[in-house]
Amino acid sequence: MDHAPIVVGIEDTTRAADAMRWAAWESQRTEAPLVVVHCYRPEPQGAGSTELRTTRETVARTWATHWVRDALSECAAIPWRTQLMVTPDPPAEALVRMSTDAGLLVLGRHAEGDGPEEEPSVPSYCERWAACPVVLVPPADHEAHRPVPA
Repeated sequence: MDHAPIVVGIEDTTRAADAMRWAAWESQRTEAPLVVVHCYRPEPQGAGSTELRTTRETVARTWATHWVRDALSECAAIPWRTQLMVTPDPPAEALVRMSTDAGLLVLGRHAEGDGPEEEPSVPSYCERWAACPVVLVPPADHEAHRPVPA
């Protein structure tokens, strides 16, 4: 039986690793393929040669592969099938685009006070615009961030 893929964003953060592990468990449980997406900053338009752009993508792919392996080394789940996609697109745009064919989009949830307030976060943007359900995985130390009732 074919399942729509689970899409998960990966970067060098603890929240992304937590999301990766959750997505791996879900992939194993549902036998849905896992598509791991990493977005990197490309060279500015017109800057650098094709060789430099290719090198930049290769470095981004190498780091993303390392982060995936690192996250999964701390997880007993084995994703059903895994595909790594590396793209120079802005993360929110790439993930929303990938959500059109996905069964689930998985992202790490930002802790309160994490990131600039004037700009909507990637998870917030994806929650609003994704074409599939979005799972925001709380930080592993979620309890430490919970406000104390007055």
